[in-house]
Parts: sequence; structure tokens; C-alpha cells
Amino acid sequence: MTTTATDRRLYDISRLWPDLTDALTEHTNSWPPAGKGDLLRALDQRDADEVAYARAHAAHRRSRERDPGQIGEVSAPLNVGILDTIRAVEAALLHLADTLAADIQQSAHNDEDAANPARWRWTGTRTAPEAALWLLARWDDHPGRLRDRPDIPSPFRALSDAHRARITAVADGACARIEQALDLVGRDRILAEPCACGGRITLRGGGGADPVARCGQCGRVWTLAGSAAA
Repeated sequence: MTTTATDRRLYDISRLWPDLTDALTEHTNSWPPAGKGDLLRALDQRDADEVAYARAHAAHRRSRERDPGQIGEVSAPLNVGILDTIRAVEAALLHLADTLAADIQQSAHNDEDAANPARWRWTGTRTAPEAALWLLARWDDHPGRLRDRPDIPSPFRALSDAHRARITAVADGACARIEQALDLVGRDRILAEPCACGGRITLRGGGGADPVARCGQCGRVWTLAGSAAA
């Protein structure tokens, strides 16, 4: 079957979810970094932030390995932006899976059919990755039949065009929000503070790349390494 953009986004949601939950204790500067008085100093601050985060993250992991009954255990502060992303994406995916299952999931023929793990569950432990992978299976028209009972038909009716449009819209929005939260998307910003020559400075970063600032008038460049070129 040909892989589509929606396939990839649903898969990426499940793949990136552990990174998103790990980032709950990550506290980074807002984008772009503040540059009042000295843009280079603001860029270099990111190095210090990364060191501080690494230490805090290591301490958090050690605290998770401790006995919860130990005196003095303190929960690590959570990144509110990441938490909001987790809640919003999970709510959107679970709502879509719930409403889609109500449309396409057929009544069980017997107890074995009712226990089919391919069926969507409205109760119990429900997570965003589970919803994304269930939606991916439905998108790919996976029949979800029991291997040892081929006589029992698929629990699912085929998706309509309207169903596919809804899945695409939610998958696009959810994946984009996760990528934005994890700083996986390149971004450009015009900084409020001008260059010494009076030109406007564009800060480019994200997508796994270190931020680089460049003046559009004189061509001067600032990087995380602390160097500037004319």
C-alpha cells in the first residue's frame, strides 16, 4: 500500500510521543531568545541552558529511580507548554477515535469477537499513541480479524471520504503541534533589536539546528559558538 502523508503523521505521533513526555521536565528559553543589549550573549545563553537542563534531567531520572517512600522526594517542575501540548493532542486523538469507532465499529458477534484487541475501547487505559496507531490501522484498511477465527468478519466498516478527511485534519494538527513543541521545525524571526549598522537581524533556528542570527544589511552573522563574521 502506498504510504501517504497521513500515514506518516499518524506514525510520527506515536514515534515522537516518548520524546514529548520526556520533555515535560525540559525548560528552554522562548523563541526567539531575548537579545537586549547583546545579541551574542543571548545566543550563548542557550549553551548554559542546555547544561542546566542536562543536570536537572539527570536529577529527575535519579529521583524516579528512588523509593517513593524516601523522605525528601520532590517532583520535578513540569514544562507547562509541553503539558498543554500533551493534553490537547491526546484529547483530540481520543475524541476522534471515539467518534470514528462509533461510526465504523460493528457490534460483536460473540465473546471472542468482543475481546478482539483490534477493537477500539471506550474505557480503560487510553493513550494518544494507542489512538494514533488505531487510526493508522483504520486508515490503511486493516481488517482486524481474529487470526484463529477467519469466519468472524472484520469488526470495522470501510472509511468514508468524510472519515478520511477528519483523520487527515486531526493528524496534521496533532503532528504539527508535537513538532513545534519539540522544536523540530525550522523557524525564522525578525528581532526587535537592530544591528549596529541599523539593519534588521533575522534569527533562524529550530529543526535540530543551532540558532544563527544574520543582519540583512551588513551581513554580520552571530552563532552559538560565540563568533561573528562581517
